[in-house]
Amino acid sequence: MAYDVNEEIVKLYLEENKFLVRTNLIYMVEKNNNIGYSDIDIIACNLRKSTKSITQANFILKTTDLTHIKFAAIEVKGWHTSNFTPSLITKYPRIFNMNSTQAQNKIKEYIGEDTEYKKILIIPSFGSNIEESSKLLEKGGFNHVILFEEILKNLIENVNVEESSSSETRQIIRLLKKYKFIESKISNQITL
Repeated sequence: MAYDVNEEIVKLYLEENKFLVRTNLIYMVEKNNNIGYSDIDIIACNLRKSTKSITQANFILKTTDLTHIKFAAIEVKGWHTSNFTPSLITKYPRIFNMNSTQAQNKIKEYIGEDTEYKKILIIPSFGSNIEESSKLLEKGGFNHVILFEEILKNLIENVNVEESSSSETRQIIRLLKKYKFIESKISNQITL
């Protein structure tokens, strides 16, 4: 599979938050007598023990919610020029490919048939009708959404400018932060 910087950013975010991560889990797709391949972007396993489980009430997750997720199958949609609106969600049914029977069977084969997991979609942002968009995504099989803004805030906040990194993405964030092109702010604002 080709390198995808959006998936790399999400992978780093999950690792920063104590998850083991597997990327690009390939599965076979049969459609209209044609056979092809697709992939689950990320499978994540939380290394922390949690006594609570996350509720559906928290459809849009914050970083603090991650402690309550043990396993997750994650679809990353880095469509940063689009807001996720009801019309976009309806127009692109491939958003839900990870929720297909073939994908779900591959996930269960990988993490175990009886293992409970959450299906999470990573998106840039919602449009003005967050409630309707959320309902469409839930109806399509997703348990939760995480916004890229949340992910980037967490990464920027946690990158230490004094430590070099083997990750090119983390190194870029470190340099931008070190030379004050971006600043981490406790007020949850990112300035460029």
